[in-house]
Amino acid sequence: TRIYEHRDKTRLKLILRGKRLGFSLAEIRELFELYDTDQCDTQLEKMLAIIDDKQSALQRQLNDINVIMNELDLAKGRCLQALGRSDLQTNKSISR
Repeated sequence: TRIYEHRDKTRLKLILRGKRLGFSLAEIRELFELYDTDQCDTQLEKMLAIIDDKQSALQRQLNDINVIMNELDLAKGRCLQALGRSDLQTNKSISR
């Protein structure tokens, strides 16, 4: 059994939250180092830069996904049309 101090528990929670948000361990470590050296303004600026980078990357991925989904919809429609079926007929046969 390990006994963690309050500070350790807080750091673990922040690490998990950072990972959930897509931060690398290196980025999380850098933020902790800035915090530990009492560079709060620098830490916040760095955090904002990381957030902007993550949002930009996620937006690019979302745009790519939307393009692919549209292409798949078109391909599916052409296949259904070639088979002489509508999407509604396909959904009915699937739900049975």
